[in-house]
Amino acid sequence: MKPKILLILFMLTSVLLFSQNSPYRLYDTHNGLPQIQVTAIFQDLHGYIWVGTKAGLAQFNGEHFHHFLPNEHIYSIANNKEGNLYVKATKGLYKYDGTHFQLVYESDALFHVNISFEDIFIYSKNWIKQFRSDSLVHTYKVCTNMPLGEIKTMVYDAENKQLYCTGSVSDDVFKLSENSCDRVYTAPDGWRINTVQLKQELPAIAIYKGGEIRILSLLEQRPLFTYWVQDNEVQNIEVYHLPVKQYLYSYMYDYFILDSLTNSSRKLELDYIKGPFPVMEDKDNNLWVGSDNGLYQVWERPFKTFPRSFMNDFWTFILGDDRQLYGAAYKQGLYRLNLDKQEKQELIAPGPFGEKERDYYYGASKDNKGNLYFPSHYGLVKYSNGHTKKLIRDICLISAYDSLSQQIVFGKQNGLGFIDGNSKLNYAMDKSQSLVKSHPSALVFTDSTIWVGTGKSLAVYYRNNQSYRHVSSSGGAGPKGGIISMCKDVVGNIWLGGREGLFVYQSAINAFKKVDISYSGFITALMVADEKLLLIGTTREVLVVKYKDFLQNGELQVKTYNFRNGLTAQEIAQNSFIQWQDNILFPSTTNTTLLNLKELQFDSEFFDVAITHFNSQPIAYALRGDLGAIQLNGGQNDLEFKFETIGFGLPTKPVYRFRLLGHDKEWTTWNQQNYANFYNLPSGHYTFEVEVKPAIISRQITIKTARQHIAIDMPFYKEPKFYQTAFFILLVLAMVVAYIARSRYRFKVKAIEQERKKRYLEVASLQANLNPHFIFNLLASVQNLITQHQPEKANQYLIKFSRLIRAYMEATIKSSKVADQHMSENEISIKEEIDLLTMYIDFEQVKYRGKAFDYEIQLSDDDLLNRMIPPMVLQPFVENAIKHGLYPSDIPGKLEIRFLGNTDKLVCVIKDNGIGRKQSMKLKEDSIQAYESRGLELINKRVEILNELGYRIEISYEDPMEGGTKVVIVFN
Repeated sequence: MKPKILLILFMLTSVLLFSQNSPYRLYDTHNGLPQIQVTAIFQDLHGYIWVGTKAGLAQFNGEHFHHFLPNEHIYSIANNKEGNLYVKATKGLYKYDGTHFQLVYESDALFHVNISFEDIFIYSKNWIKQFRSDSLVHTYKVCTNMPLGEIKTMVYDAENKQLYCTGSVSDDVFKLSENSCDRVYTAPDGWRINTVQLKQELPAIAIYKGGEIRILSLLEQRPLFTYWVQDNEVQNIEVYHLPVKQYLYSYMYDYFILDSLTNSSRKLELDYIKGPFPVMEDKDNNLWVGSDNGLYQVWERPFKTFPRSFMNDFWTFILGDDRQLYGAAYKQGLYRLNLDKQEKQELIAPGPFGEKERDYYYGASKDNKGNLYFPSHYGLVKYSNGHTKKLIRDICLISAYDSLSQQIVFGKQNGLGFIDGNSKLNYAMDKSQSLVKSHPSALVFTDSTIWVGTGKSLAVYYRNNQSYRHVSSSGGAGPKGGIISMCKDVVGNIWLGGREGLFVYQSAINAFKKVDISYSGFITALMVADEKLLLIGTTREVLVVKYKDFLQNGELQVKTYNFRNGLTAQEIAQNSFIQWQDNILFPSTTNTTLLNLKELQFDSEFFDVAITHFNSQPIAYALRGDLGAIQLNGGQNDLEFKFETIGFGLPTKPVYRFRLLGHDKEWTTWNQQNYANFYNLPSGHYTFEVEVKPAIISRQITIKTARQHIAIDMPFYKEPKFYQTAFFILLVLAMVVAYIARSRYRFKVKAIEQERKKRYLEVASLQANLNPHFIFNLLASVQNLITQHQPEKANQYLIKFSRLIRAYMEATIKSSKVADQHMSENEISIKEEIDLLTMYIDFEQVKYRGKAFDYEIQLSDDDLLNRMIPPMVLQPFVENAIKHGLYPSDIPGKLEIRFLGNTDKLVCVIKDNGIGRKQSMKLKEDSIQAYESRGLELINKRVEILNELGYRIEISYEDPMEGGTKVVIVFN
């Protein structure tokens, strides 16, 4: 029967040591697998572990499983260089691009697949199909002239882009091209041959004869290694030359590590594998093992565990002078242990009620004579020369050897006990019970003191005067509560741990310092190992600290172990670390663990971060990172990202921070939120970045980053700031329009003002034309008096004339204030107007003394005296009534001037009983005068201009039946 060879190659970084005692974690259908029988395991380029079963495929990121291809039998899994996943399953070959699985080759018939980073080869007995980028590029067919027969195996040399295969009719390796089949190697006589793919990019030749199997390089045919098989078991392996450092190799039920540095092999004892199931090594150099009962994650370093059937619930160990290990198990007994053979011999010690001692506690010790001491609930057991003896019968939690006094010191309620070399007991009790408040659980010795920690207190015992003092006398600022474990380093510093955290008492400066370190639970055990390392055991974890670096420069380098990265122990026993050969041995409530200090690595376990979903849709591998950008159109501008950590050994859950470049530059604070949302973003190019790190405090923190490019193209009217921008533009336009309108308004106002000034000038000009006319008439009256030889009256009228002239001059000045736009400052009151008219009428009576007339000025309301009107409006009408109405008349003349109205309307009625307008016009036509009167013409023009400037003056004429003229002047 031809042996079936399954050869898996992995590149390792250190020598693997594997035994049945390596810790592992089992995954099955209860915690993630779609089906329990594992048929394929693969870690892709992104770091995910893919697990194929007989009924589906699972993707594992270290925390969660995601299921695909339900009910399909998975045969093999591989990657190409783009990171796309190819899965051979029941229906054919599937491709996963990060978003969905696509059946790229469907077949019910038997076929084989070989996947390189660039090409995919699917072959059967008579043909080989070569695909690239999911497109068929070539088909190789077995022709009758080819010495192959049927195709048996094939490999692909990706570096040289060459295809090789073996056939069914000869023991040769052939190189295939489009139209030829060239023999490149022939097996020695009597040897059979196959091609094998040691790993995805490393083809090789396997020749076998009887039970001997040789693996050769494909191109040089140089021997790589040889192994011998008998009864389907590998008996021996010889390693000659390996192109890489180490291989993980499997044959049937056997698994080996092949090492090129030592040219040696080591068999892996995987007792829980009952068939030829797949084995894979991940990026942390830990194993993933398939089986009939699930998937095993196996940690190879730095821990080894002992079966619980051998050591279960041990709480303390001590190494005897006979180089044998002694241990006490709670509720079980005291034992001598043989770790190599995993055998134990019980040592019976007297217990309570005539039975054997079972209730052992922590803190075993050994004196300078080799006697062993084991604390228990019912006292302290001494073991010497094969015999046990109960020394005390009180609760004891701790014992330790004091090399200075050469005594065993043990804890007792509220004090200490001492056992000398003659087994004599002495006690030092805290009589106040306020310093040693309960049973001591931790002891540390110095030259002058003994530090005593209990679950409730910390005290110092002074040897010279046998007294206790509070810890504040030794540096102060120490822990306030109890201490569970203590140890002393090589320079005399004392490390203390308990429920309050980790403290160090620095003896050189007599001061305490609290160590800011993250861990779960509380501290139960401390030990200084290898002079540089501090081991910390808690109820859930083991931490290793480079304490010397911390004391020298404050840099805290921590390696944390728990169930996530290989530590299966829980509740590390109090003060339980002991040196065992080159290892540290410690018990716990679940198992006993061996820590290999040489295998400690402070580098972080593999982890990475991936942005997996965008707006609830998975992101294709081709668009992730810097490979491409997601384009958003159609008004989409809300972004939602989901991301996750990929890693299988991080001791703590990771924390994230993120930012969106193009939107903000600042990172968020570190937290465990694995999604991010951004809303209502404008068009543009953005880059979403997320960083992840382990949630521990340490100087050497590795941070991983993922990014996703996004391009948003929004219609302008859907831009989030469209309305603000439009409002701003409209505001600017409005301001421009307002500026233009204001400028035009100001121009218009200026033009109006200029027009007003022009009109005022015209009014002033008209007023100036009226003034000579008015003065001429007055002077004529005075002249008339002088010619009549009435000097006294002439003198009186000259005085009145001066007053009248002054009043009219003031009226003229007011009417000429063209620069002032306030009408009230260009006006005079009715009272002033009446005074002017009265003085004028008096002068006219002097002038026309031969034609004397009566006049009367009336007001309907005295309040009208304060009413303001434009000056020099009424006088021309009064003058016209006298000159052209009363003077030509033959009857006694009468002139009436009446003021009527209210605050909104003023009416002035000027009425005379003269000849009337028609007779006056006729006289004007028939007479030739040296001076033509223009008073009414000027006043009408002046009123017209005043109305244009804002006044509302209406003038109407009436011809009463009884004769004369009536002029009505209305001021609105």
